Amino acid sequence: MKFYGIDLHHDSFIAAIIDENNQITTRKVSLHLKKFTEFLKELSKDDYVAVEASTNSFWFYDQVIVLVKECFIINPWKFLQIYKSNKKTDKIDAKKIAKRLRYRILCDWDEDDLPTVYVPTHEVRELRSLFNSYKMLIK
Repeated sequence: MKFYGIDLHHDSFIAAIIDENNQITTRKVSLHLKKFTEFLKELSKDDYVAVEASTNSFWFYDQVIVLVKECFIINPWKFLQIYKSNKKTDKIDAKKIAKRLRYRILCDWDEDDLPTVYVPTHEVRELRSLFNSYKMLIK
């Protein structure tokens, strides 16, 4: 069982990974097909992933949810360890997400410890996209 904390960007992400021995490793992964596919191959059904909400977090969620036990999208405005942090780097954020994910799974399961956003169905997301496109077209 591994815990992945992901700080996602439009073309890459920083992954902090806590393994079975409690060792934390971090690395940058490109979202380009070859590198991202290699990352997906290392995931297993025993793993947990938490990704910070951003513009492409639902897309990321769709890619990993079928490969892992559970995937969470973190609300950064309610996750105070990130929001109120003095030291704000992608690597630090990813580590904080991974550590809090591990705590939530192994110890507590309290929503306040890892505030998440609702992930609507794929159909609802498609409809939202169509409505937004329609609104922009009208303007």
